[in-house]
Amino acid sequence: MMNRIVLSLFLAAVAAVPALARANDTQWEVIHIYALADGRSVALAVPAEWQELDRTSVLGARSKLRFVDESGAQVEIPAVSLARASANKAVLWSEDTRKLALRAHKRS
Repeated sequence: MMNRIVLSLFLAAVAAVPALARANDTQWEVIHIYALADGRSVALAVPAEWQELDRTSVLGARSKLRFVDESGAQVEIPAVSLARASANKAVLWSEDTRKLALRAHKRS
């Protein structure tokens, strides 16, 4: 009986190790709400380390969102790209945000 309890506790500890190993990689996100030129609104989640350069809540058709990422590099997301991406999703999470920024960087 005691062996089963010890074995169960040991297996539970071994199963918890991978989860504990990733515990320090917690990523926090900050959600910004923007109104687009066509009247729709979109929520954009960005990594908490990113600093917003322009504090605006209304985006014109040709405007860009500008951030500085954790490495100090400037990240730009055109409102057109944001409007296209938000057609399918109400909230764009940080993976989406990074993809939009990368696509915009490749185009310029």
